[in-house]
Amino acid sequence: MSSKISWINKELLKQINRSIGWVGIIYLLALLFALPLEILMLSSRDEQGYYRQFKNLFEINADLLMLITIIVPIGLSIFLFRYLQVKQTSDLIHSLPMKREKIFYHYSIAGILYLIIPVLLTGVVLLIQYGVLDVSMYYQPEEVFIWMGITSLINIVLFTAGAFVGMLTGLSAVQGVLTYIFVVFPAGILILFSVNLKYFLLGFPREYFMNKEIEKYSPLTRQVSFGQHLLSGKEVIFYIIIAIILYFASLWIYKKRKLEGVSQALAFPFLKPIFKYCVSFCVMMLGGAYFGAMQDTWPWIVFGYAAGALVGYILAEMLIQKSWRITFHWKGLGIYIAAMLVLGLLIHFDVFHYEKKLPEASKVERVHISQGYYDYLRGNDYTEIERPRYLAGRENIKNVIALHKAIVSHPSSRIIPPEKSRSVFIAYELKNGKKLVREYRIEKDSFKNQLSDIYSSEEYKKTRYDVLNVDNGMAEKITFSFEGPFNRKASVTEPEKISKLMELIKSDILNQSYEDMENSEDSPYQINILLNNDKTIYVPLSKNYSTLINYLKQEKIFQEIELKPEDISSIMVAKDSDFNKFSGDKSLEQRFEEMTKEGKVVKIDAESEIKQMIDDALWSSGQQYVVAIHYKGVNDLDIRWIGKNGIPERIIAELK
Repeated sequence: MSSKISWINKELLKQINRSIGWVGIIYLLALLFALPLEILMLSSRDEQGYYRQFKNLFEINADLLMLITIIVPIGLSIFLFRYLQVKQTSDLIHSLPMKREKIFYHYSIAGILYLIIPVLLTGVVLLIQYGVLDVSMYYQPEEVFIWMGITSLINIVLFTAGAFVGMLTGLSAVQGVLTYIFVVFPAGILILFSVNLKYFLLGFPREYFMNKEIEKYSPLTRQVSFGQHLLSGKEVIFYIIIAIILYFASLWIYKKRKLEGVSQALAFPFLKPIFKYCVSFCVMMLGGAYFGAMQDTWPWIVFGYAAGALVGYILAEMLIQKSWRITFHWKGLGIYIAAMLVLGLLIHFDVFHYEKKLPEASKVERVHISQGYYDYLRGNDYTEIERPRYLAGRENIKNVIALHKAIVSHPSSRIIPPEKSRSVFIAYELKNGKKLVREYRIEKDSFKNQLSDIYSSEEYKKTRYDVLNVDNGMAEKITFSFEGPFNRKASVTEPEKISKLMELIKSDILNQSYEDMENSEDSPYQINILLNNDKTIYVPLSKNYSTLINYLKQEKIFQEIELKPEDISSIMVAKDSDFNKFSGDKSLEQRFEEMTKEGKVVKIDAESEIKQMIDDALWSSGQQYVVAIHYKGVNDLDIRWIGKNGIPERIIAELK
């Protein structure tokens, strides 16, 4: 009977252990320091009540644990497969009487064991520690097994990613850089696309896509949220599949790889143009995103794209040619530029019909409309009261679609300065379960008629105002206050008066026009409504709530909190454009002092004019004039903004 050669080559394993066994030892020591030792130190504190509560083991020494997981698996793959990057070692290993797959199995399985065994040993120490010490306030035994499983899985995914990239390159440094790029690429490219598409696609909801848990698309970034959300069952299955694919893809590439790939940035020639154009594309988008964020004008955005493409192309060539003195391939750059121009034109002319896409009213189940994505995102997390987020009335759905149609039919500009624009966020939920989400920046004075049709409806107002969603009987106490330098408050606790006030508050809100609603939240007066379930509702006391204010004056309540002209020593008025010119690192007092020297400020101290100004001044910018209020007995200035209609004629004439 013929003898068989053992599948395991002990000499090769010894060589592997001598080369990278130290990595496993360091990894074990790092884990023991990060978890068992840290828990021991926490439990030995003498302070009474010093017990930190952790949701799971990933929250203990979270930063260090994440850093270890980011570095060790990828670093191990670099050290382990370094024999592919050094000619002498490569020739030696491949001269052994072993097939390549057998060599790969030895190295890869050894690497996986070096990652798993330290995790298992640390888990055993944690279990022993739990048995002999009182550390139950920090973790439970089942949490140890969860930590071991997730940590081992993430380690294997990162290790196989490093092995996969290592098969494609002949330089260890390049392997390290490309591996990190590779594992963050899904999340990174989504961010770059989200940032840049808003410049080309009218209505593209950048924040909506950027905040759809993008961190889940990379095992590196996913670790940030382990303390709050562990891997779901679907994520575990997904990562297992990815690890298997990367493992066998690495083996297949390794078997195809030629020995001449040693010391080459890319071991396969066909990868060079792919790599070059991918780097150029990513750096181009990064350049456009950067200059778009910094300047937000088309000339700078175009400059960012051009500079990014050129820099990316040169960097890729330098890496491929392994020299800064490169042979520049103008033809390749020309092909890339032509391809990007064609792509840009296709997106610009909306050949995919993204911009003009509108849902049919009959197919819409409900729709959300607000002034931004974060209002949609936070929903009921933004308030203590359960309030509707969507409009389901057929008339409102038709009105939102009419507004949407008007916006896409008359796009005034794709880039509007923030001070001249407002955001409109629309999210349709269709009857087939799909969503259609768009976000626009429109000029503030545009589409008033369409917005008014929506804003004036009771259904919409209930999505915006908490007080419309509670019964009057739930209110236990109503407090009116002035939000300024004076601590002025007036509270009402009588049930009859509270019921009357609730009716008046709701009535004034429901009777508001679109224009009133736009400015209703910019008020120095506030209403705090304490409910019988200990929740609080905050309502700005707008000057438009005339019925409510008249009642408060009648009951001598408003007089207790009212800001009066005698509370103010003086008011300084200047053009907002001049105010912005004197910005920089100067304080408000310094800015007004310099503007006064140049005759850009008018000072008011007449009570009649002060009364007019404080009634119309707003805290939100975007108005034509800026107002600096100097209260009596207060050193700091109160800055507000005011329109032309709120200023006496003589002041307008002096500021021309």
